[in-house]
Amino acid sequence: MVVQGLDAHRRVLVRVLGLLVGVAVIGVGSYAFVVNLQTHADLTFLRFAKDLFTGFAAFAAFGLTFRSVRMAGWTLSASLLVYLAWYYALTPVVSLPSALLPLVIMIIAAYVAGRRALWIFMAATEVVVLLSAVVELAGAEAPLDIDPAFIVAFLRQVFQIALVAVLVDRTVVVLSNALDFSDQQRRKAEQLFVRLGEQAEITISLQRQVSRTAQSEAAASLATAVSHDLGNLLNVIVAYVEKAWSHVRHTEGVLADSLNGIEAAADRAVDLNRRITSLARAAPRQATPIDLATVLPGIVPLLAMTLGQAIELRVDIGPGDHRVAFDEPCLALILLNLATNARDAIDGRGVVDLACRADDGQSVLIFTDNGKGIPESQRHTAFEPFWTTKGPERGTGLGLFSARQMAESLGGQLVLAPSPDAGARFELRMRRAGVAYDSSSP
Repeated sequence: MVVQGLDAHRRVLVRVLGLLVGVAVIGVGSYAFVVNLQTHADLTFLRFAKDLFTGFAAFAAFGLTFRSVRMAGWTLSASLLVYLAWYYALTPVVSLPSALLPLVIMIIAAYVAGRRALWIFMAATEVVVLLSAVVELAGAEAPLDIDPAFIVAFLRQVFQIALVAVLVDRTVVVLSNALDFSDQQRRKAEQLFVRLGEQAEITISLQRQVSRTAQSEAAASLATAVSHDLGNLLNVIVAYVEKAWSHVRHTEGVLADSLNGIEAAADRAVDLNRRITSLARAAPRQATPIDLATVLPGIVPLLAMTLGQAIELRVDIGPGDHRVAFDEPCLALILLNLATNARDAIDGRGVVDLACRADDGQSVLIFTDNGKGIPESQRHTAFEPFWTTKGPERGTGLGLFSARQMAESLGGQLVLAPSPDAGARFELRMRRAGVAYDSSSP
């Protein structure tokens, strides 16, 4: 976790002072211990034990900053207070220096551990001074004959410590308030930055929706116009077929079979054209129960003719119940669009696989080709209107768009799935017959 603001300043202060105090006290104490051993000074081992305690306590305060900065402040302040008490106990009151060390102790206590700790350590320091004076008076030859210099030094220490405590308290309050205010402003700025980022994402999303809506409207207009002209051409083809039938004497033979094929294809084209018109006009389509195992064999010849002789079509209808709620003409149109794209994507000879599988309450048609495929960077735009990998003379970019629209209008889903090999892999998921359709679901 990254610590910022006031906590960061507190941690840095305790760590720096902890290292400095630990190194200085142990270093100087070790040197003094060697010297005292040679001079046979009094309390040599106690002095060294005091220095070691203070130094290791300072190092411990440094380590505690990684867990609790307040506990580290208490530890460092307490170790310095012990050091101060030892010094005051062995130094005459009149020889006591200014309140520099008490100042350091109270700054650490107030800034790191809080104002309550400040006043606790101030009171403890005053008690140390008082006990030092009492001990000194008790050891004097004439305790009642108090030197005026002693009284002045004692009062000076007492009032200096109290004055330092008041100044530290006010300074720390102001500094803490300033840093707290800075932290609040920083947090507000971070929250504002996050909100600006969210608003930017919402704006971009709305722009994309507006763009897609405009493209969809343009696609619908174009589909309507093309459908109208195509309907007129189909009417002409049907009329010529009827005229040709009037001159055919026998209903068998190559000519009759050809006319039957033309007539059947024209009828299917008329029906598909009507579906395109209804799609462009957003006309509702009703899903009816159909059995894919029965319907697909009738659509496969159309797919084979669309793919051509150079492309092998392999069909695999897996076991299971493949009764779905869909629309047969729309299913044929979707598969014809996929077959047309596969034919254009395959250069020369190739293979197209059409598999039907049951999957978690759905039936899935898997349409796979070994063509050029769709680049990874363009997969998210594959179903947008007017998007195409073909040249302008070969494609309009409306095939996948209209196929997905038809699938979704009937409660299905057409997705571009990852392909383990080169080529494209589309999955048409259809709900089982009898399963309710929730139009609010994606």
